[in-house]
Amino acid sequence: VCYETPESDIPHGGTSGNGGGCFIATAAFGSYAEPRVRLLRDLRDQCLLTSTPGRWFVRMYYRYSPFWADLINIHAWCKPIVRLALMPLVCLSYIMVNTSVESTLIAIIFLFVAFMLACSPSVHVVTRLWKHKLKKGLSYTLGRNYP
Repeated sequence: VCYETPESDIPHGGTSGNGGGCFIATAAFGSYAEPRVRLLRDLRDQCLLTSTPGRWFVRMYYRYSPFWADLINIHAWCKPIVRLALMPLVCLSYIMVNTSVESTLIAIIFLFVAFMLACSPSVHVVTRLWKHKLKKGLSYTLGRNYP
């Protein structure tokens, strides 16, 4: 079932002016048109925006992810780490968009474990960087105000 997303439900604009709101994936993969970023947009449109909790998650993502996208864009060495951390979610997106509910549930369990394993080192590195930058005034450095 394809869900038509109303324009008002999807905030436009991003840190690089690409629009559509896939801030972190666009920063990590380098292009809004990249196939893995497109898969994540499909997950958003076909799965997340069809439920109240999903819409809440998307709103929170749009609120907080520009900060992280800017951080990824400033520190290019973060991009491969973030790409690696996003791969389980990209795989889950493919499965959820293209297969049955039963296959999706099995994949969610498997990919959740894989995601946690992939994220452990990258979250540690990015969190340490973030704490270090906050001490030096990251918002001033980026020229943005974050919530």
